[in-house]
Amino acid sequence: MPEQVANDGTRWSKNSYSEDLDTAFSCSKWSKQKLSPDEVVEDFIKRCDEDAPIFMFLHGGYWQAEELSKDNNSFLGAPLIKNGAVFVTVGYSLVPECTLHDMVEQVQKVVVFVAKRFPHTRGVFISGHSAGGHLAAMMLSVDWSSLLQDKKNIIKGILPISGIFDVRPITKTYINEPLSLTESSAASVSPHLLVDAIPECNLGVKVHLLFTEYDPPVLKQQAQDYSKLLSSSGLDVEMTMLPEKDHFQELIELTDENCLFQKVFLRMMGLTS
Repeated sequence: MPEQVANDGTRWSKNSYSEDLDTAFSCSKWSKQKLSPDEVVEDFIKRCDEDAPIFMFLHGGYWQAEELSKDNNSFLGAPLIKNGAVFVTVGYSLVPECTLHDMVEQVQKVVVFVAKRFPHTRGVFISGHSAGGHLAAMMLSVDWSSLLQDKKNIIKGILPISGIFDVRPITKTYINEPLSLTESSAASVSPHLLVDAIPECNLGVKVHLLFTEYDPPVLKQQAQDYSKLLSSSGLDVEMTMLPEKDHFQELIELTDENCLFQKVFLRMMGLTS
């Protein structure tokens, strides 16, 4: 093999293979762009996501099911990535290791991290399924002006899927056993009860509530009630029902870019006409 020269002047040949592995496998060092290896990588990242919308997804599982972790929901992002979005699947601690309030704070910190990681994005769109939909809706109550300052309006859309917006009834079910919520603590993390306190920086956020025909009636009713409250507070709200599907089938449908919900996502992010 003839001697090769990397863009930093390093020479490498087959005979020196064992001595120059760092150079041999460093792709950025072999780029012929007029940039340093570090600049090559930085330029690549910038070009890939400079203006791309960010779609964040929060998994469900009633805040306690480990088998429904973020790693098991990454398949949902393929249609979004294909159409130009950056897809972020978000994990969070579960009960009984932490409280529902802790989860809200964790998601809030992830949103701040993502917003700073992609400073040129046209907007962050936060979605989630079931319990994840609840956490997504809770982000409407965060005062981003104090956390993101000049990027306070970077949150452009909230898209809960079959979410829980009034947590109080759950205190009277088996679901609450590991949650240990009281009526009072449940009220403090119920998006339905926090509409009047939505910070001014979030009043321009578009909200789209999604659910299925065969979701539990209580979830559909909560979505309708929450929609009315948001609308009466001046927020731009839409609702979409996926026909002939249930609470679990809707996630499988999201692998198809022609799925009704995927079309809603792409339209909100401005990735389709």
